Amino acid sequence: MLPSPKGDNGRDTVTGRFTVGWKGGSGNPHARRTADIRRTLMSAVTDEDLVEVAQSLIKRAKGGDVAAIKELLDRLLGKAKATVAVETEPQRSTEDMKAELRALIQTNPGIGQQLAAMLGLNMLPRGTPPNEVVVAEG
Repeated sequence: MLPSPKGDNGRDTVTGRFTVGWKGGSGNPHARRTADIRRTLMSAVTDEDLVEVAQSLIKRAKGGDVAAIKELLDRLLGKAKATVAVETEPQRSTEDMKAELRALIQTNPGIGQQLAAMLGLNMLPRGTPPNEVVVAEG
């Protein structure tokens, strides 16, 4: 390892590893300042202050303030990881679906046999009682 113009920087000159007793750098000055601010704020805010703020937020949320509702729920339940927009088709009634299927079969007579084969049904001649319909094994 090449020697550093700033000294060994606490590293072993052969292996490049930090030597025993090396204190390291001065750390992250932003994190240190943030910790100082947080410590000051925590010492200034009382439990009663937090209760008043929470009650104010709840009052605004109950009044319909969407931002307050979102903030309250985010704090209570945690923020949602992601939102997914789901588009659904309008609900169709069974009768509507049956009518569509009848129309499809009428315009394509062979499709009934194809559907039956796909569903594993044996198609029986018209007039066969329903209890005689057999589901294919498989």
